[in-house]
Amino acid sequence: MTKNNHEILYHYTNEDGLKGVLESQTLWATHYTIMRNDEKELRHFTEYLLRRLSEKPITFSKRKIKCLVKSIDTVLHNFHDGIENFSSPEIYVTCFCPDGNSKSLRNKYGGYSIGFDKQVMDELRHMEIKRFGFDMSMFNPVIYDDEKNIPEYSKREVDEIIDELNNYVKGKTNDKKKAVTNFLLNVTLFKCNKWSDEHEFRLVVGKLYPNAQLTMTKNKTVKYRKNKDGQVIPYIELFNDPYTILPIREIIVGASLNYEDNKVWIERLLREKRMENTRVISG
Repeated sequence: MTKNNHEILYHYTNEDGLKGVLESQTLWATHYTIMRNDEKELRHFTEYLLRRLSEKPITFSKRKIKCLVKSIDTVLHNFHDGIENFSSPEIYVTCFCPDGNSKSLRNKYGGYSIGFDKQVMDELRHMEIKRFGFDMSMFNPVIYDDEKNIPEYSKREVDEIIDELNNYVKGKTNDKKKAVTNFLLNVTLFKCNKWSDEHEFRLVVGKLYPNAQLTMTKNKTVKYRKNKDGQVIPYIELFNDPYTILPIREIIVGASLNYEDNKVWIERLLREKRMENTRVISG
């Protein structure tokens, strides 16, 4: 918790990532189809929704809903057919964790965890929505696909999505956007239960109908980088406003790193960015 009792969420990264966040005052959000731990991850929510659908009365247009769901699922998986012909919705994700000293996340992403004020981050998210016209966004905990652990609020939301899809396929509404947007957002939040020890939060932004130039708006350009395996990774920069200072409350240096040496350069960067109140602590 921060001194104002706001929850802190941590973003794990390596030395280059930490320097980049501090120097640019931005966070990278990666295209969702890249943000997965296994080939099945994009389908966890789809499969759960279809299980819920099977429990619905016969009055639901189950066959048509299944066809619509499968068509959306196919679009999401077609991303790797070629970036140049990319026609999928633009959905970008950046990840957090409430635990600032997770050994598994340090091993996976790097030895530093950046602690953000969750409430202020959510306020910045709403500003991004207004500035760039995102029509999909949420800042929620990940739901791990285990029937016993799926919260009641998520079950209710899935039922609402099924109702929206049912109204659309029955012709009761022409609002395809409403019928599909909540489905896509939930796709980004479901993961396999074997990763539940990460207790992940995800900040998600996106557009259902991106333009052909692969830009969110004329000011929010999709960029590309390569990972260590040479894979091309699409990403966008969040909060890239010259007047925005990220609400970083603390930076934890992992136990495997030299704390004193790291503290010197991190605090120097913090002073340059007028972030002297950010703590640098040893993990």
